[in-house]
Amino acid sequence: MTVQCVTCKSFSLKNKQGGASPMAAHGFGYCDYEKTGTYTSARYQRKCTNHMETAPATVQARIEFLTKGK
Repeated sequence: MTVQCVTCKSFSLKNKQGGASPMAAHGFGYCDYEKTGTYTSARYQRKCTNHMETAPATVQARIEFLTKGK
């Protein structure tokens, strides 16, 4: 199945301290399954066996953040 990380429970635009990822403004965040220091695109279409759908409100908030100012 092809998915986007923006809809995944294991993806975050925030770092472990709760602040925004330095690359969040560019559409990149963190995946719990990638090694530390690796940024993952929120909107890239990919095949991922670890994808778990997150709450619709979380997805909406992420999309609003990613599209603000555009």
